[in-house]
Amino acid sequence: MLERMSKVEDALTKIMSAQDNSMAMIRSIEIQMGQLTKQVAQIAEEQNGQFSVNSQTNSKEHYDNVVAEKDEKDETKGKRDEKERSEEEKLKRKSENKERGVLEKDLSYPHSP
Repeated sequence: MLERMSKVEDALTKIMSAQDNSMAMIRSIEIQMGQLTKQVAQIAEEQNGQFSVNSQTNSKEHYDNVVAEKDEKDETKGKRDEKERSEEEKLKRKSENKERGVLEKDLSYPHSP
């Protein structure tokens, strides 16, 4: 029983320590946000409230968009290639049948190669 209480106390101590660390991190972030706010306000005053915009493309987002577009193009190209192959196969079969003197219209079933 005493050992069990010791384990519970240890766990509780660890949880409280983690909570203290989290609170310290949150406080640090709050301080940093305050400092950024002051800097932005200072810059705005210096530029009479007008910001110059120097935006840049996020390379990861840009890469993801390019990859998505490429995948869509590849999928469309794959469908188109498949359709073209199917058409080519039909034309090839027709010409083979013509050489043999067989008309596809006359067949009640598909001609096997």
